[in-house]
Amino acid sequence: MLNITENKFANYPQQPHGGKLVDKVLTGQERDDELVRAKQLPSIMVDLEAVITLEMIATGVLSPNEGFMNEDDYKSVLEKGRLTDGTVWPVPLSFAPTGNRNSEIIKSLSVGDEVTLSNEINEPVAILKIEDIFAYDKDYRAAHLFGTTDRNHPGVDAIYRRMGNVALGGKIRLLNRVDWGPFEKLRLEPKDTWHEFYEVKKFRSTAGFITGANPLHRGHEYIHKNALEEIDGLLLQPLVEMAKREYTRHEFRMLSYRAVLDTYYPKGRSILAPLRVTYIFAGPRETVLHALIMKNYGCTHALIGRDHAGIGDYYDKYASHSIFDQFKPEELGIEVRLFHEVFYCTRCDTPATAQSCPHDEKYRINISGTGIREMLRHGIMPPKEIVRRNPQELPFKASNRKGSMNSRTPFHQSVKRLKACFRSTSIKQGLVA
Repeated sequence: MLNITENKFANYPQQPHGGKLVDKVLTGQERDDELVRAKQLPSIMVDLEAVITLEMIATGVLSPNEGFMNEDDYKSVLEKGRLTDGTVWPVPLSFAPTGNRNSEIIKSLSVGDEVTLSNEINEPVAILKIEDIFAYDKDYRAAHLFGTTDRNHPGVDAIYRRMGNVALGGKIRLLNRVDWGPFEKLRLEPKDTWHEFYEVKKFRSTAGFITGANPLHRGHEYIHKNALEEIDGLLLQPLVEMAKREYTRHEFRMLSYRAVLDTYYPKGRSILAPLRVTYIFAGPRETVLHALIMKNYGCTHALIGRDHAGIGDYYDKYASHSIFDQFKPEELGIEVRLFHEVFYCTRCDTPATAQSCPHDEKYRINISGTGIREMLRHGIMPPKEIVRRNPQELPFKASNRKGSMNSRTPFHQSVKRLKACFRSTSIKQGLVA
């Protein structure tokens, strides 16, 4: 792999957000020396989500941030969606450890001190150089970031579960990475994708697409192939979180992605790289964050579908589109392509959107990721109109199913939800046949 320098970026069609790809990963003798020193410093224990965030910062995923925000940047991001220097940044990077032991350590710290951040088995993960210490107001964060303080909102709930009352700001240096288990061989960091796009494949444009816990479906494929008509490459990044099991095991979901890409996508133009991030549940703000993450991976375009990063009914289904009206294209530095809801039209006999299909809603099969997961959960293979059949047999066989075709009680508990997901008359009839 090529060692990317700042000068190298001048020859690329994209630049990292803020102009510099952050690299805070210590290696070689420097890492060895700092590991010894880390054991002599005060230590704060952090959970897996904090470890993931540390890796994202250190490897440049969250460039230009080099650590956790000071109070001024933190408040500026919450209130304006920007750092104090004006750089667009939608979600604050804050560190407010919880727990009695951590609280005692924090009381002993001052600005200028260093502290080791250790994982749950007390292994040093990073060193934090403290530049600011400030009060962490949970209601203030929730109201500004999520637009609500309702504890039923998963992001709000996470604030009260995971965060303490005092925040530490400062730059970090990463000592140890976490093994990604079944995804380690697929793991790509920003420096890897920049090299692959612009040195190996010689792309002049690349579209990024970040997707959640759903299997790859025909709606995704519609968006991808529209982009590939005019963009050289596609970076597909399914979110994976090893600490959380979905209805479909992530390993098999990735295998199904690979099978679809190998069978139905043009050769050599699509790159699959799992993205390990913390789930913020920030709705439209998280959509902007995802666009900037794609930019830091080297993408020139961000593909955004309807209700990207949506959280139930907390936000309008097109809030993830309208939020980009707040920023000038040159401020974002990545071209955002917004796609309307994709459905399968039984009259057109193809995936389409309301922009291109003239037919009545009764002919539409709504392509719902939630509906697909519900069907897999109950042992039902989704119709071929919304998923590619053979590749999706992998997550189907590996799904953690509740009930079956022979156990109708748990299935009927979800019929109402399934019928809402799939609006087509023929599909609704099939669900109760």
